[in-house]
Amino acid sequence: MLKNYLKIALRNMGRQKGYALINIAGLAIGIACCFLIVLYVLDELSYDRHFPNAEQIYRVVVHGTVGNQEISSATTAAPMGESLVSEYPEVVHATRLNYNSNMLVRYQEKVFNETGFFWVDSNFFDIFDIPMRHGDPRTALQDDHTLVLTETVAAKYFDQPAEAIGKIVTFEDGTPYTVTGIIADPLPNTHFQYGMLSPLSSWGQENIGSFWLNHFMYTYIMLRPGASPAALEAKFPGFIRKYVAPQIQDVLGMTLEEMNASGNRISYHLQPLTDIHLHSHFKDELMPNSDIKYIYIFSLVALFILLIACINFMNLSTARSAGRSREVGLRKVFGAPRNQLIMQFLLESILLTLIALAVALVLLQLLLPHFNHITGKQLSSSYLANWYLIPSAIALAVAVGILAGSYPAFFLSAFRPVAVLKGRLNLGIRSTALRSALVVFQFAISIFLFVSTLIVYQQLQYVQDKRLGFDKENVVVIKRGWAIGQNPDGTQQEAVNNQSVIDVFKHELMKNPNIIAAAGANSLPGEGINNSVFVPEGAPRGEQHPMNFFFADYDLMETLQLKLVEGRFFSREMASDSFAVVINETAARTLGLEPPYSGKRIGFPGNDRFFLHIVGVLEDFHYQSLHRKVEPLIIALNNIERAYLAVRIRPQNVPETVAYIEKTWASFIPYKPFEYFFLDDNYDALYRAEQRTGQLFTRFSLLAIFIACLGLFGLASFTTEQRTREIGIRKVLGASVPAIIFKLSREFTRWVLLANLIAWPLAWLAMRAWLEDFAYRITIGPAPFIAAGLIALVIALLTISYQAIKAALTNPADALRYE
Repeated sequence: MLKNYLKIALRNMGRQKGYALINIAGLAIGIACCFLIVLYVLDELSYDRHFPNAEQIYRVVVHGTVGNQEISSATTAAPMGESLVSEYPEVVHATRLNYNSNMLVRYQEKVFNETGFFWVDSNFFDIFDIPMRHGDPRTALQDDHTLVLTETVAAKYFDQPAEAIGKIVTFEDGTPYTVTGIIADPLPNTHFQYGMLSPLSSWGQENIGSFWLNHFMYTYIMLRPGASPAALEAKFPGFIRKYVAPQIQDVLGMTLEEMNASGNRISYHLQPLTDIHLHSHFKDELMPNSDIKYIYIFSLVALFILLIACINFMNLSTARSAGRSREVGLRKVFGAPRNQLIMQFLLESILLTLIALAVALVLLQLLLPHFNHITGKQLSSSYLANWYLIPSAIALAVAVGILAGSYPAFFLSAFRPVAVLKGRLNLGIRSTALRSALVVFQFAISIFLFVSTLIVYQQLQYVQDKRLGFDKENVVVIKRGWAIGQNPDGTQQEAVNNQSVIDVFKHELMKNPNIIAAAGANSLPGEGINNSVFVPEGAPRGEQHPMNFFFADYDLMETLQLKLVEGRFFSREMASDSFAVVINETAARTLGLEPPYSGKRIGFPGNDRFFLHIVGVLEDFHYQSLHRKVEPLIIALNNIERAYLAVRIRPQNVPETVAYIEKTWASFIPYKPFEYFFLDDNYDALYRAEQRTGQLFTRFSLLAIFIACLGLFGLASFTTEQRTREIGIRKVLGASVPAIIFKLSREFTRWVLLANLIAWPLAWLAMRAWLEDFAYRITIGPAPFIAAGLIALVIALLTISYQAIKAALTNPADALRYE
C-alpha cells in the first residue's frame, strides 16, 4: 500500500512540476536560512562553555560613580585576586591577566609581532584548564622569563611544536625567554584569544605597590562547588572598607563614608564567565563582545522566515489541491475509503517537505562560506551533529507536511462523490479568509524586516558621514612609534644638534611632497584610552572629575586637523609646555571652568602642589564610538611616550607614499618590522557589528520577500483558477483586459496595504529600541516605511501580474467550456 502511495505521489509531482518546484524551493530556502541562524545562535551561546568548571568561574568587575559619571571597568586592582582567596574560603583560586596586543618576539632570523600576548599568574591553568600538548601545566609558568605558546604560534617559529620546548626566544628589549609549554589553540568561541602566555612575575609590575585605586588587571576567580556568588558579593562592602577605604583616605583625603555621601561610590561584582561575551560591555574589554539582543533579533528572524516559508508551502499546497476534486470523486466512486485518501494527501505533502529538507541541507553547505564571511565566524555544519538538530528538523518537516496536507486530506476527502463530480462544490471558499490572513502575515513580516534594514542602513550611513571633529581620511598610522629613537637594547638615542631622533625622522618624511604632517601619540581615535581623576585649582575637598587623557606631540592638531575653540596647541618655542595640557570643550564644562580657559590650572585630588596649565581648548571631536557621547578629554605633551606615529598623506599615489614611509622606517629602525594601518579603517571597525547586522538583515529581508512572493504567486494561481468562469462571463459582457487585471489585483493590493499597517508600528518600536544604543543617531522619518511599503507592493503586483494577465487574455469560450 505504501508503495502505491509513493507512486501516486511521484506521478502527481511529475504532472505538477512547476508547483512542486516552487513548493520545494520556497520551503528549502526557508529551512536553510533557519539553519544558518540556528548555527549562529548556538555558536554565540557556546562562548567559554568548553572550559571545565566554567559554571564556577567568575570575572571580578568594578562599578562606580565618580563626579556624577558612571564608571564600569572589566579590570580591577592588582591585589584583588590574592586578597579574595585569603579573605573568603569559598574562593578556591584566583588568577590575573594583562593583555599586550603588540609584543615583538624573535627567534634567530624569525621576527613576529604577537597580538595575543598575555602576562598571567603562574596558577593560570588551575582556572583555565587548557589542554597542554607538550610540557607540564603545573610548572610551565612557575619560573620567571618562561613562555607558553599555542600550537599555531609555535609553528611560526619552529618546524615542529614539540621542538620548541627548551628553546630560547627574545623579546624586543632583548630579554631571553625559555619555552616551557605548548598548549592547544584557543577555540573561536573564547572571549580572549591567547597566543603566548608568560608569568606576571617576569613583567615586574604585577603588584604596583598593592595600589587599590589603579585598575589594570583582569581578575578571575573559581568558587567552590555549591558556593553562592550572590552571597560572596554581599560581603564585598566589608572587603572595600578593609582594603580600599584606607587608600581613599590617603589619596583623596576623605573617608569612605564621606566619599559615598558626596555621591561617589565604588563596588565590586562577579560576572559569570559564560556571560561575558553576550552580557558584558565594560570599559577595557579584552575583545569586542556581542550582545544578547542580537541573539533575540536573529532568533526572531529565523522564526519569521520559517513561518513565511511554511505559510507559503501551505498556500501552494491548498491551491494545487483545488484541481484534484474530480480525482477525489472518481476514487471514491471506485471504492477508495476516506482513510486511504487522507493517507495519500498527507504522504504527498510530507514527501515534499522531506525533499525540501534535503535540498535545504545542500543549500546550507553552499551558503555557509558566504555567511561566515559576513559574520566573521568559522561556523561549520558539524554543529548538525548535535543529537537534537537533525531529528528536530525532520520532525518539523513532517509537522509542516501534515499541516499543509491537512486541508486536502480532511476537507476534500469528506465530500460526497456525486456532489464533486457534478461541480456543486465551491472548493476553498471556507478557507479563503484564513489564506488571506496568512498572506497578510507573510508580507507584514517581510515589510518589517525591510523597514528595519533601511533604518540600519541609514544609521550606518549617518555614522560614516557625520562630522567627527577630525579628519580620519588619508592617515597612515605606524605602530610601535616608540621604537623611533630607540637603540636595539631598548635605550634611548641622544639628541643631535638639539633635535630628537623622532624630529629627524619626521623631517625625513616631510621631504616627500605627498606627506603633509606627522605626529606621535600614545592613543588615537578608535583606540583604547587611559582615564584618571582631575580637579580644577582651588576645588573644594571631595570634588573629583574622571577624565580621559593621552599624550601627544606638537603636531597632532595639524595631523588630525583638529580645531581650536580658544588658545593654542603645544609649541616648540614654549619650554613651559612640558607642564601644559590641551582640553576639549566637554572637559572645560565638566571642570566648571569659565572662559577664558587659557592659563587656568588643573591638578589631581589630594595633591595641591602639582598643577598643569591649560594652553588651549579643542572643539569636541569623536575620539570614541558614536555609541557614546563625547567624554572629557585632556591631551598632555610628551614627545617620547608614543605608541603610534600618525602620518597625514595626500590621496594621490598612496601605495608609493606608504612605500616611502616604510623605506624611511627601515633606514632608522632596521631591527624592527614596519607595521601600519589606516586610521579610517580602524575607526570604522567600531561599527563592524552593526555593519554585519545590516548585511544580514538585507539578505534575510530579500529572502523573506522572495518566499512570500512565492506564496502570493500560488494564491494568485488558486484565485484565478477558482474565478475562471467569472472572468469568462465578464469578458462576454464586454469587460476590458485592463479592467479584469485591475479586478484581480485589487484584492491582493488590499492585503499588502494591510500588511504595511501592521508592520510599520512594530518596525518603528523595534528600530527605536535599537537606535538607543547610539548616543548620536538618526531621527526615524517616514521615508523607510514608505519605501518598504512601495517596494513590497510593486513586488507583489509583479508577482501576480503574470496570473492576472494570463487569465484576462484567456478566450472566454474556452473558460465557459471549461466550466
